[in-house]
Amino acid sequence: MLALLFADHAFAAPSLTSPEQLFRLRIAPGQKQLPVPLKEEMAERPLFRRCKNTVQSIQISEEQALADTTLRPQMTNLGSITGMEPPTGPYTFRRGNGQALDDSSEITDAQRNIILQHHNSSVFQKNYPSRYMPDTQAAYRGLKPQTALMRAASGMSRTIDPRRPRKLNLAQQAEVDRHPEVRLLRRRLKSLLQTFHDQKRSIASTKGTPLHDHYRQAYQVHRNSRRRHEKALLTEVKERYKKEQPVIDIQRQLKGLPVAEQEALRAAEYVFAERVHAIDALFTFATSSTEEECQRRVTAINALIGLCKKQESQGFRRRRANTKVKEEQTSVSPPPSLSETLPVECEATQCIFCLGNQDLSAADRLKAFAARGDLKKHFHRKHLRHHSDGQPIACPHPRCDVILEGAMHLQNHAEVVHKTRT
Repeated sequence: MLALLFADHAFAAPSLTSPEQLFRLRIAPGQKQLPVPLKEEMAERPLFRRCKNTVQSIQISEEQALADTTLRPQMTNLGSITGMEPPTGPYTFRRGNGQALDDSSEITDAQRNIILQHHNSSVFQKNYPSRYMPDTQAAYRGLKPQTALMRAASGMSRTIDPRRPRKLNLAQQAEVDRHPEVRLLRRRLKSLLQTFHDQKRSIASTKGTPLHDHYRQAYQVHRNSRRRHEKALLTEVKERYKKEQPVIDIQRQLKGLPVAEQEALRAAEYVFAERVHAIDALFTFATSSTEEECQRRVTAINALIGLCKKQESQGFRRRRANTKVKEEQTSVSPPPSLSETLPVECEATQCIFCLGNQDLSAADRLKAFAARGDLKKHFHRKHLRHHSDGQPIACPHPRCDVILEGAMHLQNHAEVVHKTRT
């Protein structure tokens, strides 16, 4: 929360710009509190907001809240990456918070209902079933319950297994493609594509015609059918893994064979130093020292603030870089002088908008597309389509400050001066 507030410059005090300053504040003598007000315009601004496309890059919207339909799949995917078996979503954290409040001896049922905004306790009892099993054996034998052990044995974290299948492999994807329904729909789609070819027309040129509508409908039906069969097969693969993998692990141990080591997670090709710092800071154990704990929190907040300013890879097909360039690009964040050392003349398939976007990693800024056609699609879809026609536009190259009259002038300038053809 504090990291997001600092990243948004949300505090009313102009000089309060870092967590170090916040933790140095003290309550004045004779006072009982020191309010830390926010700016008036921040009162109604959503904490989690949508992204919006601009001609330069992707930015965070100032007023549009992040929709549940966007947040929920992302959290589910994060839970899958972690290796958890149950699906993860926003209510996973709400249920965990409700369970913690219910277990606390310091919080009454009435206080819990107020915090969770429930009308009465029946809402909690109906919708927040406890996932933690009590120590029934200890209760039956009159012993002290092993609460910590039972929580560990019944919590979601016990299901974490990085080996759990997340996606279909190539053989399983080929099995989906061989499904009779998918094959039939693919043949229909290819037949329509052949019609475009016979008429020597592109798909875009037929927009608004019955042929184009027929093609879009066939494309969506084929895509939805394939996704449905992929999901069904992945569910089957996960169930088979759940049943067979424990047996394999047990047999290996009983036969004296070494337990199969989990594959180390490969470092992402496009990774930020800020993300590494955030992970290190967030997963550091709390200390008993007040000063050390304060410093740990400050470090974590600063790491998250830095991460808020970075932008993920856009995932387009890029040309594979040579070894020397790749070694330079594995530095997890662009050095401060990168913009100053970039050559004015770029590679033929580099994007000058990406070169000038300091929120991207060094790899994303420097990499080139596999072909000119890929660069052209990216240049128009991700950048120029968000520029108003007839309006002046500044050259985004970090070492160029020319103002152009419009998009066509920018494209001509990029080819003549920067040697990149869009």
